[in-house]
Amino acid sequence: ASLGVPRSAISPGELRATYGRYVRPNRPLLEFLRRRRHDDSAARRYHLTLANNEARDWDAEKDRRFGHLGLCDSLSCSWLIGAAKPQPRFFTAALARLHADPAEAVLVDDNAACLDAARALGLAAHAFRGAEDLVAMLGRL
Repeated sequence: ASLGVPRSAISPGELRATYGRYVRPNRPLLEFLRRRRHDDSAARRYHLTLANNEARDWDAEKDRRFGHLGLCDSLSCSWLIGAAKPQPRFFTAALARLHADPAEAVLVDDNAACLDAARALGLAAHAFRGAEDLVAMLGRL
């Protein structure tokens, strides 16, 4: 009821089903991540962490549907960190989890506020424009 919706208005199963109707995977990106997972040369060049603002239950639901969590080297999700992008605390905690300095990291995101916040802390930032663009950018690392 905290969102103004009575608890009896929608069941957890109905909510998951509704979520599932609207969440669509980026299939080219998932395919790239699957290929990368088996490419030792890519794994040696960079460490890939998932840095999202997803609730734990929704990440688990998406993983059940699409298998995305195991495609990254680590997770730096807001539900693990206790802060959300674009809060500076999110980025500093993610860097600490990775034992990385800002100058060693690149944030790829589709949200300009997140990109600006990352740059303000010294991270490189790349606007996500699709799987093909991301693959090209990672190839330059």
